[in-house]
Amino acid sequence: QAVLARAAPSRTTFWSGEPSRWVRVSVGAKRAIMVKAMTAMKAKKVTKPKTVRLAPMKTRRLGVTSLTGALIAMVKDKGGRTDLKYHDAPKAATSTMHLIPITERAGYPLKFPKGSVDPKKWRTCLKMGKERGGKPVIVDFTRPAWLPDDWGVGVKATSPITRAGLIPGNGGTYTVLMSPDGQTFYHRYAAEAYAGRKFTLEDGKNGLVRKAQLQAIQAVQLARAQIRDVQFTGSERVGVDPDEQFFKLLSTPERKCLPSKDAFHFCVVSARRASTPKGIQDIFMVQQQFIEAGVTPTWYVDEASLKDYRGLGLKAVVGGKLTAARNKALKDASRMGKACVQASDDISAWEYRHGKRASERNDDAQNKAHAAAQRFIVSPVAAARFILAKMRAAPEAKKPQLGGVYMLGSCSRTWAGDEVVRRHFIIGDFFVVD
Repeated sequence: QAVLARAAPSRTTFWSGEPSRWVRVSVGAKRAIMVKAMTAMKAKKVTKPKTVRLAPMKTRRLGVTSLTGALIAMVKDKGGRTDLKYHDAPKAATSTMHLIPITERAGYPLKFPKGSVDPKKWRTCLKMGKERGGKPVIVDFTRPAWLPDDWGVGVKATSPITRAGLIPGNGGTYTVLMSPDGQTFYHRYAAEAYAGRKFTLEDGKNGLVRKAQLQAIQAVQLARAQIRDVQFTGSERVGVDPDEQFFKLLSTPERKCLPSKDAFHFCVVSARRASTPKGIQDIFMVQQQFIEAGVTPTWYVDEASLKDYRGLGLKAVVGGKLTAARNKALKDASRMGKACVQASDDISAWEYRHGKRASERNDDAQNKAHAAAQRFIVSPVAAARFILAKMRAAPEAKKPQLGGVYMLGSCSRTWAGDEVVRRHFIIGDFFVVD
C-alpha cells in the first residue's frame, strides 16, 4: 500500500484557469450617474467629452477572455474617441495579445474561397456611410459556435457620440461578423440573410475545435506570462525554464536519484469533457504541455466519451468512473514497471518558487518571502521527475511512495515552514506514485 507521506516540495504549485473578475455597477451607482447627467443637461453647458483611462483591474488569474479584453482596450485607445472610459488591460494580457498573430486567432477564417478578402485588409463596408464605413476591423480571439469556416470575427471601433454634456461611457467597440468577400455584419440574422441560409452548429464544428486548440495554447501563454510578469518584445513565446536549471535545486543525493522521463506512465483522468468548448480547450491545454515536454499521456476516460476523446487525436482508454480510472492507471503503471503520474484535465501551468524562508509566521512576512522568491515555470514531466527524486532520496529506510503538490493556487502561506513535508493532504490534481 502507498504510504500517505508527502515527499514533494510544498511550494510546487499548479494553476487552474479561471476567468477574470467581472465588475458590477450597483443600482445606486447607476442612479448617481443618471443624476449627474441630468444636472449637466439642466445647466445647458456644452462641455467637450474627455476620455477617462483607468488603471488595469486586479485579477487573480488571467483567462483567454483577457486577450479579447486587451484587444478591445487597444481598439478603444486607437479609435480616436474622446467620450469613453475604460480600463487598461493587464500587462501580461496586452503583451500576449500583441504576440499572437491574426492567423492564430479563433476569429480568423478556416477556409478562403476564391475572391475572399485577406483579414489583414478587413474594413467596415463603405455602404455604411462615410463616417461608419472604412474602419479597420481587427481579427478577434473568439468565434460563435455556428459560424461557417469561411467567415470570420473581428473588433472595430465605433463612431463617437457628440451629444452635449455627455459623460464618458463604456462603449467604443463592436464585435462584427465578416463574410468571405469582406462584408460587415453586426447580427447573425443579417449575416444569414446575406448568405441565403441559416447557420447551424454543424457549420461551426471545425471552427469550434480550432478555437479550443488555439485558446488552449493562449491560456498556457497567459498563465506563464502572469508568472513571469514581464513585457515581451512581440516575437517571443514564454517557454518553461530549462530542466538543468530547475534540477540544480536538488541536493547531490537527490540528483543521483533523478529518473528519466521514460521511468513514468503519464496519465490524465477525465470524463465527459470532449464535447464542450470549454472542455476541449482544457484538454488541449494539458495535452500541449505534455507534448511540449516530449511525452504523450494516456487519457483515462468514461466509456461513453471514448470516441469523442479519440476524435481529438488523444491516446485514450476506458477508465470508468474516477476511482476505477485511478486504480486502472496505477495497475497499468505497475504492469509496465513504471512510476505512475496522474493529472487533472484543466491545469494551465506548473510553477515552483524557491527562496529564503519567512522571518516570521504571519501573512505579511510570508507574502514578502513568496514575492521575493525565484520563480520557475516547469513542465509536468520536470515536476514529476523532481518529486520522484525527492521521494527516492528520502533518508528513511522505508521510502515514501506518494508525492504531490500544495493544494492552493498560491503557496504564500507555506513560507514559514519547510519546503518538503511528510504529512498533510495531497491533492488529486497532480501526484506521483512510486
